[in-house]
Amino acid sequence: MVTDIELMLNLMDRALQDFERAMPNKPKFVKLSFGYAYRFQEKDIYQAMIQKLARIQSSVPHCAATAKQRLCSGTSNSSSRYR
Repeated sequence: MVTDIELMLNLMDRALQDFERAMPNKPKFVKLSFGYAYRFQEKDIYQAMIQKLARIQSSVPHCAATAKQRLCSGTSNSSSRYR
Protein backbone atom coordinates (compact mmCIF):
# COMPACT_ATOMS: atom_id res chain seq x y z
CA MET A 1 0.00 0.00 0.00
CA VAL A 2 1.35 3.41 -0.98
CA THR A 3 1.25 6.00 1.78
CA ASP A 4 0.54 9.70 1.41
CA ILE A 5 4.19 10.42 2.20
CA GLU A 6 5.37 8.10 -0.58
CA LEU A 7 2.99 9.78 -3.02
CA MET A 8 4.25 13.21 -1.96
CA LEU A 9 7.90 12.15 -2.36
CA ASN A 10 7.15 10.74 -5.81
CA LEU A 11 5.42 13.98 -6.84
CA MET A 12 8.36 16.03 -5.53
CA ASP A 13 10.79 13.86 -7.52
CA ARG A 14 8.82 14.29 -10.72
CA ALA A 15 8.51 18.06 -10.21
CA LEU A 16 12.26 18.42 -9.65
CA GLN A 17 12.96 16.34 -12.77
CA ASP A 18 10.67 18.66 -14.75
CA PHE A 19 12.59 21.68 -13.46
CA GLU A 20 15.91 20.01 -14.33
CA ARG A 21 14.75 19.18 -17.86
CA ALA A 22 13.71 22.80 -18.40
CA MET A 23 17.27 24.04 -17.79
CA PRO A 24 19.02 24.91 -21.06
CA ASN A 25 22.41 23.56 -19.92
CA LYS A 26 23.09 20.50 -17.79
CA PRO A 27 25.53 20.41 -14.87
CA LYS A 28 28.96 18.88 -15.40
CA PHE A 29 30.52 16.23 -13.15
CA VAL A 30 33.66 17.99 -11.89
CA LYS A 31 36.40 17.23 -9.38
CA LEU A 32 36.41 19.42 -6.27
CA SER A 33 38.60 19.49 -3.18
CA PHE A 34 36.29 17.03 -1.37
CA GLY A 35 35.57 14.76 -4.35
CA TYR A 36 33.35 14.83 -7.41
CA ALA A 37 30.07 16.72 -7.71
CA TYR A 38 27.72 18.11 -10.33
CA ARG A 39 28.20 21.82 -10.99
CA PHE A 40 26.77 24.23 -13.52
CA GLN A 41 29.34 26.14 -15.58
CA GLU A 42 27.19 29.27 -15.58
CA LYS A 43 26.36 30.89 -12.24
CA ASP A 44 22.66 31.56 -12.83
CA ILE A 45 20.06 32.20 -10.09
CA TYR A 46 17.73 29.59 -11.63
CA GLN A 47 20.47 26.96 -11.57
CA ALA A 48 21.22 27.85 -7.96
CA MET A 49 17.56 27.35 -7.08
CA ILE A 50 17.50 23.92 -8.78
CA GLN A 51 20.62 22.87 -6.85
CA LYS A 52 19.10 24.06 -3.57
CA LEU A 53 15.87 22.16 -4.29
CA ALA A 54 17.85 19.01 -5.09
CA ARG A 55 19.77 19.23 -1.80
CA ILE A 56 16.60 19.77 0.21
CA GLN A 57 14.71 17.04 -1.61
CA SER A 58 17.48 14.51 -1.04
CA SER A 59 17.06 14.94 2.73
CA VAL A 60 13.25 14.66 2.81
CA PRO A 61 13.00 10.83 2.60
CA HIS A 62 15.42 10.47 5.52
CA CYS A 63 13.47 13.01 7.59
CA ALA A 64 10.18 11.26 6.79
CA ALA A 65 11.60 7.87 7.78
CA THR A 66 12.98 9.29 11.02
CA ALA A 67 9.66 10.94 11.87
CA LYS A 68 7.77 7.73 11.10
CA GLN A 69 10.13 5.72 13.29
CA ARG A 70 9.67 8.12 16.20
CA LEU A 71 5.88 8.10 15.83
CA CYS A 72 5.73 4.32 15.72
CA SER A 73 8.06 3.85 18.69
CA GLY A 74 6.44 6.59 20.77
CA THR A 75 9.73 8.41 21.39
CA SER A 76 10.41 12.05 20.85
CA ASN A 77 13.40 14.34 21.29
CA SER A 78 11.27 17.44 21.67
CA SER A 79 11.54 19.43 24.84
CA SER A 80 8.57 19.91 27.14
CA ARG A 81 8.65 23.65 26.49
CA TYR A 82 7.49 23.07 22.90
CA ARG A 83 4.40 21.06 23.85
